[in-house]
Amino acid sequence: MNKTVLTLGLIIGLAGIAPAQMNITGYLTSEAMPVEVDSVYFEYGSTRTWFLTPGWNVEPMEIDSFAFPEFAGWPAIIKVQLFAGGMPIYDSLYRPVPDSWYALRPPNEQIRFKFRGYTGIQESPRLNAGRAGVVNYGMLVNLLNGPESEVVNYLGQKVSGANLSPGIYFYRTFGSPRYQRLVLIY
Repeated sequence: MNKTVLTLGLIIGLAGIAPAQMNITGYLTSEAMPVEVDSVYFEYGSTRTWFLTPGWNVEPMEIDSFAFPEFAGWPAIIKVQLFAGGMPIYDSLYRPVPDSWYALRPPNEQIRFKFRGYTGIQESPRLNAGRAGVVNYGMLVNLLNGPESEVVNYLGQKVSGANLSPGIYFYRTFGSPRYQRLVLIY
């Protein structure tokens, strides 16, 4: 009994001091031309990751968002690769402040980004996926077989029922620019 209580206390204590994962959402707007974001790079300490951003695009005077997979913390450097008016553009943000708009360097200052971060899991409002976007194999296969939905992995690749393993996936209905994060458990 005492060993069990001690072990449980140790696990809870270590989990309490472990760094929290950040859920980061990016926002994009453009004043003059259509923009399609290809990928975004986050750097936090020694953690460096490129994320593909399928479906993250805007027409002039629109705002769109993209929910990124969990990341180690608030990034010190954010890099974006995008296409604006068909031309490739690459730019970086150093020490970005959360929830602040940043314009790209001239001549692309009409394209602006902001990033918002939070810890924990947000509930998916349009998907009845049980506990905060957590789904089992059967629920995810039903989404895959649905005629009006798309499911991709963290690399932005479409997935099928044959290649599913526990992990993070992204779901959206056709015609929607926004993906919702799903966690597949068995």
